[in-house]
Amino acid sequence: MGDSLYLSLWFPRFDQSDILPRTVSVLRQLPFSAARDGVTYAAIQPVSWSEPTILERRFRPGVAPEEAAEVVAELLHDDYAYVFEAYWDLWTPPEGAEKWVLEPSLVRLTAQGMEFEEQAAEETGHIKLISVWTRPSCMKKSSLLPRRSGTSEATYKNWWNLPPRWKKMREQPGGCCGPSRRRIWHRN
Repeated sequence: MGDSLYLSLWFPRFDQSDILPRTVSVLRQLPFSAARDGVTYAAIQPVSWSEPTILERRFRPGVAPEEAAEVVAELLHDDYAYVFEAYWDLWTPPEGAEKWVLEPSLVRLTAQGMEFEEQAAEETGHIKLISVWTRPSCMKKSSLLPRRSGTSEATYKNWWNLPPRWKKMREQPGGCCGPSRRRIWHRN
């Protein structure tokens, strides 16, 4: 099992009509992998994680964020969660090597309607990104905390280059205001 990196975003407003525009805006900011470009998966989870998924689509090759959002748009509800997967290039320490390499890594974005899972979004974020490093114990080799605790250059680049991209959300055509709050953490 790999290590997981999490990024939660809260917005000033996240009504039903905000779910897809904000989700697309965040997806546009992801630096998709050159080897596996675009959104590769979309799914709809009704009411709670204990319910069966009502729609799943795989995209090969990957599609633009707007196309992936169109697939789920007809089933937009305030008590649903919308899951999108893509790949981005993360710096990873290869087994037995000292030099880290840039390789495709899965990132899952979940947009939770305000009524989904008994209003879980208030605690876990309106939009949550999860990235799993496929190599076990990546976190043990280097702290994910900001530079103040000796973070390697490669680890720092993996997540800390995203905040400047949030500012661009407002500048995009059809974009919306950026997040009002964010939290980054890891679990291994």
